[in-house]
Amino acid sequence: MKSTLILITFLIGTSVFAADLHRCLPENNLSIPVDNQKNFVMKSSGPQTGLNEQEFYQVIESFEAFWKPIIQAKYQKILSIRGEWNEAKVDAYATRDDDNNPVIVVQGGLARHKNMDSNGLLLILCHELGHHYGGAPKSFRGSSKRRSWSSAEGQADYFASNKCMSRMIDANFILGASLSVESDKNHDGVCSDKYCYKVLPAAMSVGKLFASLKQDWREPSVKL
Repeated sequence: MKSTLILITFLIGTSVFAADLHRCLPENNLSIPVDNQKNFVMKSSGPQTGLNEQEFYQVIESFEAFWKPIIQAKYQKILSIRGEWNEAKVDAYATRDDDNNPVIVVQGGLARHKNMDSNGLLLILCHELGHHYGGAPKSFRGSSKRRSWSSAEGQADYFASNKCMSRMIDANFILGASLSVESDKNHDGVCSDKYCYKVLPAAMSVGKLFASLKQDWREPSVKL
C-alpha cells in the first residue's frame, strides 16, 4: 500500500488555493461542455469516454450517503456535495458554508473528461474530503504564512487513499464498476493487497487526466 500512496501523492497532489476554497486541478483552460463530450480530443490514450450524467450523480449521491452520517457523528457537521453537471470547467474543489459545514463541489467537465471513471471520481471526492478532515499539516493561505482550515495537498492525498478509500473498501462499498477488481490482472506483481488493487486504477484515472492538461506532461505508468 505504501507504493500506492506515493504514486497517488504525485498524481493528485497539486491544488490551487483561492478565496476560501481548494481546487483539485492546477490552473488550466480545459473545458468540456455538455454537448461537446463526443468531440473532445486529447493526447491521452485509452478507451474511456468519461461519465454520463446519471453515473456522475450516482457516484456523488452514493459517496455523500456513505460519508454524511460519519461526518455528522464524528464532527457534528453536515457534509454537502454539489454536482454541477452543466458546468464545463474540468475541476472540483472543497469549501465551507456559513456554518463551517464541509462542502465539496464537482464540476461536470471533470466527469466528462475522457480519462475519468467512477473510480477516479471517488478518489477525487476522497481527496476533497481530505482537505476538510485530513488533519495537519495545514496549507498556507495563498502566499502568506497564515495557515488555512484546509489540510495540505500531501495530507489530503494520504487521507484519500489510506483513510477514505480504504474505509469504503472495508465496508464493501460497491458502485457499478467502482472499486472493482476487473483491472487486477494489470497490477499483478505491483499490488499485494486489496487496497492497492482497488485504489491504483483510481489513481491511474486521475493521473491520466492530469497528464492531459499540459502538452509536455506524460501519462503515469506503474512498473516494478
